[in-house]
Amino acid sequence: MGVLGFVGGAGVGVNGGRAPAAVCRRGNGTVCSMKKLFVGGISWATDDEMLREAFAQYGTVSDAKVIYDRETGRSRGFGFVTFEDDDNASDAMNSMDGEEFDGRVIRVNEARDRRREPREDLRQDFRDDFRSEDRDAF
Repeated sequence: MGVLGFVGGAGVGVNGGRAPAAVCRRGNGTVCSMKKLFVGGISWATDDEMLREAFAQYGTVSDAKVIYDRETGRSRGFGFVTFEDDDNASDAMNSMDGEEFDGRVIRVNEARDRRREPREDLRQDFRDDFRSEDRDAF
Protein backbone atom coordinates (compact mmCIF):
# COMPACT_ATOMS: atom_id res chain seq x y z
CA MET A 1 0.00 0.00 0.00
CA GLY A 2 2.13 2.90 -1.27
CA VAL A 3 1.53 6.57 -1.70
CA LEU A 4 -0.36 7.23 -4.92
CA GLY A 5 0.30 10.94 -5.13
CA PHE A 6 0.16 14.30 -3.48
CA VAL A 7 -3.25 15.83 -2.93
CA GLY A 8 -2.02 19.25 -1.89
CA GLY A 9 0.42 20.99 0.37
CA ALA A 10 1.01 23.99 2.51
CA GLY A 11 2.53 27.15 1.12
CA VAL A 12 5.67 29.00 2.13
CA GLY A 13 5.56 30.49 5.59
CA VAL A 14 2.77 28.21 6.81
CA ASN A 15 3.13 26.76 10.32
CA GLY A 16 5.24 29.66 11.57
CA GLY A 17 8.10 29.07 9.16
CA ARG A 18 8.16 25.31 9.58
CA ALA A 19 8.51 23.11 6.55
CA PRO A 20 5.15 22.49 4.95
CA ALA A 21 3.45 19.24 5.77
CA ALA A 22 2.76 17.52 2.49
CA VAL A 23 -0.54 15.73 2.17
CA CYS A 24 -0.75 12.40 0.38
CA ARG A 25 -3.39 9.83 -0.44
CA ARG A 26 -2.67 6.16 0.18
CA GLY A 27 -3.87 3.30 -1.97
CA ASN A 28 -6.71 2.52 0.44
CA GLY A 29 -8.08 6.07 0.20
CA THR A 30 -6.82 7.29 3.57
CA VAL A 31 -5.11 10.65 3.75
CA CYS A 32 -1.82 11.15 5.56
CA SER A 33 0.46 14.11 6.17
CA MET A 34 4.22 13.92 5.96
CA LYS A 35 6.65 15.75 8.23
CA LYS A 36 10.23 16.62 7.34
CA LEU A 37 12.95 16.57 10.00
CA PHE A 38 16.32 18.34 9.93
CA VAL A 39 19.19 16.11 11.08
CA GLY A 40 22.37 18.05 11.91
CA GLY A 41 25.83 17.05 13.02
CA ILE A 42 25.97 13.85 10.99
CA SER A 43 29.27 12.24 10.04
CA TRP A 44 30.73 12.99 6.62
CA ALA A 45 30.66 9.22 6.00
CA THR A 46 26.87 8.99 6.50
CA ASP A 47 24.93 8.43 3.29
CA ASP A 48 21.21 8.51 2.40
CA GLU A 49 20.64 4.81 3.08
CA MET A 50 22.34 4.93 6.51
CA LEU A 51 20.17 7.91 7.44
CA ARG A 52 17.02 6.12 6.24
CA GLU A 53 17.86 2.94 8.19
CA ALA A 54 18.53 4.86 11.41
CA PHE A 55 15.13 6.56 11.32
CA ALA A 56 13.06 3.70 9.84
CA GLN A 57 12.75 2.12 13.30
CA TYR A 58 10.25 4.90 14.15
CA GLY A 59 7.98 4.51 11.13
CA THR A 60 7.78 4.67 7.35
CA VAL A 61 10.40 7.02 5.93
CA SER A 62 9.34 8.39 2.55
CA ASP A 63 12.65 10.20 1.91
CA ALA A 64 16.09 10.50 3.51
CA LYS A 65 18.64 12.85 1.99
CA VAL A 66 22.16 13.84 3.03
CA ILE A 67 23.11 17.27 1.66
CA TYR A 68 26.40 17.47 -0.24
CA ASP A 69 28.56 20.45 -1.19
CA ARG A 70 28.26 21.15 -4.92
CA GLU A 71 31.92 22.02 -5.39
CA THR A 72 33.67 19.39 -3.26
CA GLY A 73 31.07 16.61 -3.32
CA ARG A 74 31.60 16.15 0.41
CA SER A 75 28.75 15.94 2.91
CA ARG A 76 27.82 19.25 4.52
CA GLY A 77 27.11 17.41 7.79
CA PHE A 78 23.32 17.58 7.71
CA GLY A 79 20.36 16.01 6.01
CA PHE A 80 16.59 15.65 5.99
CA VAL A 81 14.29 12.75 6.79
CA THR A 82 10.62 12.80 5.76
CA PHE A 83 8.09 10.56 7.50
CA GLU A 84 4.69 9.58 6.17
CA ASP A 85 3.16 10.08 9.62
CA ASP A 86 3.52 13.12 11.92
CA ASP A 87 3.43 10.98 15.08
CA ASN A 88 6.28 8.81 13.83
CA ALA A 89 8.30 11.91 13.01
CA SER A 90 7.70 13.32 16.49
CA ASP A 91 8.75 10.02 18.08
CA ALA A 92 11.93 9.96 16.00
CA MET A 93 12.71 13.59 16.81
CA ASN A 94 12.25 13.07 20.56
CA SER A 95 14.24 9.83 20.58
CA MET A 96 17.12 10.67 18.24
CA ASP A 97 17.86 14.29 19.22
CA GLY A 98 21.11 14.37 21.19
CA GLU A 99 21.86 10.70 20.53
CA GLU A 100 25.00 9.28 18.94
CA PHE A 101 24.70 8.19 15.31
CA ASP A 102 27.63 7.01 13.19
CA GLY A 103 30.10 8.28 15.79
CA ARG A 104 28.60 11.77 16.16
CA VAL A 105 25.99 13.33 18.45
CA ILE A 106 23.19 14.54 16.18
CA ARG A 107 20.55 17.25 16.42
CA VAL A 108 17.07 16.44 15.18
CA ASN A 109 14.50 19.21 14.75
CA GLU A 110 11.45 19.88 12.66
CA ALA A 111 12.68 21.26 9.34
CA ARG A 112 11.96 24.91 8.56
CA ASP A 113 11.51 26.72 5.26
CA ARG A 114 14.56 28.44 3.89
CA ARG A 115 14.27 32.21 3.94
CA ARG A 116 15.07 33.40 0.43
CA GLU A 117 14.45 36.62 -1.36
CA PRO A 118 12.76 36.29 -4.72
CA ARG A 119 15.32 36.57 -7.51
CA GLU A 120 13.40 39.35 -9.25
CA ASP A 121 13.78 41.55 -6.16
CA LEU A 122 17.54 40.99 -6.27
CA ARG A 123 17.67 41.92 -9.95
CA GLN A 124 15.71 45.10 -9.28
CA ASP A 125 18.08 46.05 -6.44
CA PHE A 126 21.01 45.62 -8.83
CA ARG A 127 19.31 47.79 -11.48
CA ASP A 128 18.51 50.48 -8.92
CA ASP A 129 22.12 50.50 -7.68
CA PHE A 130 23.48 50.70 -11.21
CA ARG A 131 21.18 53.58 -12.11
CA SER A 132 22.22 55.63 -9.10
CA GLU A 133 24.37 58.74 -9.46
CA ASP A 134 27.40 56.73 -8.30
CA ARG A 135 27.78 55.24 -11.79
CA ASP A 136 28.93 58.64 -13.04
CA ALA A 137 32.04 58.25 -10.89
CA PHE A 138 33.40 55.61 -13.28
